[in-house]
Amino acid sequence: GSLRNVLIFERKANWDVTYTQLRMCGPKGSAVDMNCSYTYPAEVHGKENIVQTKFWYVGRKEDLQRKSSSYEGRVHYDWHYDSDCTLRITDLRVEDSAVYKFRFITNLDKFSGEPGVTLTVTVIDIRITSAGGSSTKAELRCESHCSPDDHVWLKNGQQVSEGITYRHNFQPEDNICCALKGHEDHCSPSLYAPKLPSVSVSPSAEIVEGSSVNLTCNGEANPAATYTWFKVNDRDPLSQTPQLNFRSIRSSESGQYSCTATNALGNTSSSIYINVKCERGNIVEGMTLTCSSDANPAATYTWYKENEDSPNASGQTFATTDFRAEHSGNYYCEAQNTRGRQKSTSHPVFVAGKLCASTYTGLIILDFHQLVHTKTNRKQTNKQKTPNIAVVGKKHLSIFLFNLHICSDFIHPNSFTSPDFEKLNMSDQ
Repeated sequence: GSLRNVLIFERKANWDVTYTQLRMCGPKGSAVDMNCSYTYPAEVHGKENIVQTKFWYVGRKEDLQRKSSSYEGRVHYDWHYDSDCTLRITDLRVEDSAVYKFRFITNLDKFSGEPGVTLTVTVIDIRITSAGGSSTKAELRCESHCSPDDHVWLKNGQQVSEGITYRHNFQPEDNICCALKGHEDHCSPSLYAPKLPSVSVSPSAEIVEGSSVNLTCNGEANPAATYTWFKVNDRDPLSQTPQLNFRSIRSSESGQYSCTATNALGNTSSSIYINVKCERGNIVEGMTLTCSSDANPAATYTWYKENEDSPNASGQTFATTDFRAEHSGNYYCEAQNTRGRQKSTSHPVFVAGKLCASTYTGLIILDFHQLVHTKTNRKQTNKQKTPNIAVVGKKHLSIFLFNLHICSDFIHPNSFTSPDFEKLNMSDQ
């Protein structure tokens, strides 16, 4: 009985495991070192006491380094001297949270260190508790399962504060994160205002009226940004998604478009210019201009294009079988006999191809149901009278001119009036 009491006394006095920290907290993915040391009697009852096995365990008294363990490759025993029992765990996982104990076995006895080290592995994140308005000031709170005093705040990699909360006035270049002391290299995901977004247009080739066009806005931000599309100088938003879609774009929708990226910490904008070209119409197959006047002796006729010195044609009619855009302009005829000469009123502008009114401002465009010719100047009694101009075209020309009218946003046939012209219905020729 007395011998047993002696053994118990010696164990209490000489068998021991000392842990530097009884509670530890580490961020997911980091590493922790559980520093400890142990002692034991060199002899027991005159017999040498030799350590044969030592290891760390969780729950069941099984070595964490055993091959079947989920800790394989992550548990390291870096023992630099006989009494060292430090445990290092790398690549921490949330499921590693547990109570860790050191145990050693000698040829005479075995011992486990109580109470062990309680490890908490946590995911660190930041919650914005207040922000917004016209200011970029925000109050932040670090979310983790660790003690509030364990937290530090970093701006662009440099520590700026300690504690679980932090207030900051965000600038565009700022990146703010929180970390646990001693684990600054495993910071939370950074918070930052939206970076300058990139904008793109699809298709990237020439944009033609009537085609489908998509504008896309992409930017980095945390929290995630919302996107709003505007046309420059227009306050009304066109879209509140990253994409602005035109199913059938019009030439009037050419212009500068701006995308604004916004989150609780700020906003920024980028813009892009799109130029919508009008759809090319079919080339008119043919057109005939006819000039007539009262003259005695009979008059001869010469055709001119305004602002050009050389005549374009001679004869009472001016015909072309391949009327193209370069033929567009103001035409007039000149009637001449031995008594003198007289010019018709300059008339009108015929445009081949589909044109945008914004590009060709000030043109006179004929309604496809109308035909224009000059009225005879009845006050003239000598020489030949002011010639009349008539237009003869095929039916599909009328349809073509209708397309031209649709393309125009602000030039309308009825906006042109002149006392020298009257309007007649065009026959289907």
